[in-house]
Amino acid sequence: MRSSFSKGNSSSRTNSKNADASSSSRTNSKNAGVSSSSRTNSKTMDLDEPTGAGKSRQSSKGDVDTSGRSSTNSALDGSVNKSTKVYYNPKSGKSDSRDPRKAKKEARRAIENTDDANFVLPVIPKSDIIGDLILGAIAPNVLFRACTKEELTDLVESFEPVTKTKGSIVIHEGGKGDGFYVLSSGSVSVFEQTEYKTTMSPGSGFGEIALLYSCPRTATVRAEEDCKLWFMDRRAFRVIKTRHKRKRMNIKLMLLEKVKIHDKTLGEILKPAEIRSVAMAAQFQTFNSQEIIVRQGEKGDAFYMIEEGLVDVYIAAKPTSAPVATLKKGDFFGEKALLSSDVRTATCVASHTVRCLMLGREDFVRMLGDLNYLLERSYSLRTPVPDGSTEKAGGIRDTNVHPNTDQFNKSDFDIKRTLGVGAYGYVKLVKWNKAPSTNNTDVLYALKCVSKQLIEEKKQHHKIKREQDIMTSLVHPFIARCFTVMEDFKGKYFLMEALCGGELCELLYFEQRFSEEWSMFYSASVLAGFACMHEKKVAYRDLKPENLVLDTAGYVKIVDFGLAKVIKSGHTYTFCGTPDYLAPEVILSEGHDWAVDYWGLGVLIYEMMEGVAPFYAEAPMDTYRKALSGHVHIPDHFTVVVANLIKKLLHTDQSKRLGRTVGGTTAIMCHRWYSNFDWDALLECRLETPFTPEVKDPDDPGDSEMDGDVEGFATDFL
Repeated sequence: MRSSFSKGNSSSRTNSKNADASSSSRTNSKNAGVSSSSRTNSKTMDLDEPTGAGKSRQSSKGDVDTSGRSSTNSALDGSVNKSTKVYYNPKSGKSDSRDPRKAKKEARRAIENTDDANFVLPVIPKSDIIGDLILGAIAPNVLFRACTKEELTDLVESFEPVTKTKGSIVIHEGGKGDGFYVLSSGSVSVFEQTEYKTTMSPGSGFGEIALLYSCPRTATVRAEEDCKLWFMDRRAFRVIKTRHKRKRMNIKLMLLEKVKIHDKTLGEILKPAEIRSVAMAAQFQTFNSQEIIVRQGEKGDAFYMIEEGLVDVYIAAKPTSAPVATLKKGDFFGEKALLSSDVRTATCVASHTVRCLMLGREDFVRMLGDLNYLLERSYSLRTPVPDGSTEKAGGIRDTNVHPNTDQFNKSDFDIKRTLGVGAYGYVKLVKWNKAPSTNNTDVLYALKCVSKQLIEEKKQHHKIKREQDIMTSLVHPFIARCFTVMEDFKGKYFLMEALCGGELCELLYFEQRFSEEWSMFYSASVLAGFACMHEKKVAYRDLKPENLVLDTAGYVKIVDFGLAKVIKSGHTYTFCGTPDYLAPEVILSEGHDWAVDYWGLGVLIYEMMEGVAPFYAEAPMDTYRKALSGHVHIPDHFTVVVANLIKKLLHTDQSKRLGRTVGGTTAIMCHRWYSNFDWDALLECRLETPFTPEVKDPDDPGDSEMDGDVEGFATDFL
C-alpha cells in the first residue's frame, strides 16, 4: 500500500503549543549546572558547561563544536546563515527574522573526546579511610553505577591528591574542565560569577561531566579553609573503563567459544561477529555458597558458563546424596536451554561463591535467531548476520557527468556564494564550468574547502581521511553524495551535491512538531540510509535534525560524517555524539557499534513528533540520567504503535535494541508502524513529499555578513 502525504500540516499541530522551549524553566534557567536547590544538596555537583543543552545553545554565532568542525550542515545546503541575524525559512523560501537556533537554544553541538592515547595511568596508594571516602562519593553517581567492584577499586586508586590554601581557587568559571574532584577535608564554596550558590563539605564530589569530555566550567569553586581534595583525570577514567570493558568482553568470548552444542562448539557454529553479538547479551552473575543455580524439573530458559568457583551437580533419582559431578572453571551447564525450553534434568548448586556467565535463550534468539537453524547450516554457506539489510539504492537516476579529478583548479568552477563557514574552512555553492553539454544546466555543487594549515595545526589528518573514505564509499539516495575529493597546496576540497532545501531542524522549528505521517516519511529515509551504512559496518554516531538536509524535491539526506567510523569487529570506545542523542553505552563508556544509530533513530522519531527530545534537560548530566533510567515518557498524542517502536529503539541494553537484534534494519522496517509504508516507492523517489521547499536563486549573492567572517585561506574565494 502506498503511503500518501499531505502538503500541509494538520490543524492539531498548527494550534499546538511550542514544545521546544516554551516553559520558563527552560528559557529562564541561568545555569542548570548548579542553580537548583535540589542539586546543591546532592553528593556530586555538575560544574561544567552544558554543551549541547542550556547555556551552550544560546551563543549567537559560530556553531563550532568541541571537535573543531561545523556542527550543522547548512554548509552543504546554503539555507541558514549562521553568522547573521537573518534566517532562511524553508517553508517560504525567504529570510525570516526569527532565529530557529535561539528558539531551540542554538543548534546542538556534537562532542568528540580527543584525549591523548599515550596517557600514563596514575596509581596512588590510599588509606582505607580515604579510599572509603572517595568510594562513597563516586559509587552513587550515575557514571559509576554500572562499574564492577574491580573497576571501582582501580578508579579510586587513580585519584591524585590536591591541596588548596584558604581563599585559593579550585576551579575557575570558564576554565577548561579536565576531571572530577572529591573533597577530603575542609570546605569549599560555589559561585556563579559573583553570586554565592552553596558550600560543600568533605565527601562531596564536583565536576563530574568533565570525566566525559572537555568543557568549560560553569562555576567557580573557592576554598573557605585549607583543603585537601582528590582529583581524577578524565583520561584515567576512560582508560580504566575501557580496559575493564575489553577484559570482560575477552572473558566472555573465551567462555562462549568453547561451549559445545551436540558435537560442535559455538566457535564452530557461529561466525566471530555472531559470537560477539552473543557476548553482548551474556551477563555475569554471582551465586553464594550453597545457592541453587538451576533446579531439577524446572523449565530451562538459560545456560551458564563458570568463570570461577565450583558447581555441584545433583540428580534426584540417584540413591546417594553426594553430587554426581563437580563442575569447575571453564565448564558449562544448561546448554540445552538454547535449543528448547525442556525441563532441567539435574540440580546445580554453588559449592562456594561462584561467578558465572549467563545467557538466556530469549536473548540468544533475539540476537541470532533459532540455534537449531544455525546448527544445520554449513559454515561455508552461512549467510551474514543481517545487521544492516541490503536495500537497492534506487533514487532518481543521475545521467549527469560529474568532475572526477583529484587536482583542484579554481578556474574549473563558477563560484556562486558562501554557504557556510566552519572551523576548518568554508563551503561554497559552485557550478562546474567544464560540464558537458549533455548535463542538465542547473547542476550545482557544494564545494567544502578545508585548510591544510588548520588540519596540520589541529592534527586532524586521520579524522579528515576517515571522513573522506566513508563519504566517497557511500552512494545512496538518502545520503549526501560526495563526488570527488580534490586538493592543491593550500587545501582539500570535497565536491558534494548541493542540498538547497534547508535543514530538517529549521522546518521542525517552524512547524513546532510533525504529524505522524511526516515523521514516518523522514525517519524511513534515515532508516534506508542506515541500511546502506551498516551493511558497510559504518556507525554514523551523530544523528539529529541538524544533520538531515532536504533536497529541492523535499527528500531528506544524511550529511556530516565527521563522527562516522567503520567498525569492522568488536566495539569502539570513543565518547562522541550530541548530548540529547547519546546512547547509554556511550555515556557509560561500555563500548559501542552501530547500535547507537538505532537509539538515535528512536530519539529522532520522538523529537519530530513532540518537538523536543525525550531526555532533554538544561544540564547534560540530567539528560544522561534520564537516558540511563530506562524510562521514556510517552505523550498522549502518540499512538500505541509508534510508542512501541520508540521504546524498542530506546532500549538501554544495546544487545536487545531493535535493529541490533536479528533482522537488523529490516526488523525495524517490518515493525507495525511502517506496515503500510511503500519502501520501494521511497527508494525510487516516487512518494509525494510532505512539502516542497522554496529554493533561493543560485545567483542570489546571499548575505554579505557571512563573507565578513571569512579570513585567511577563505579569502581566495571572495
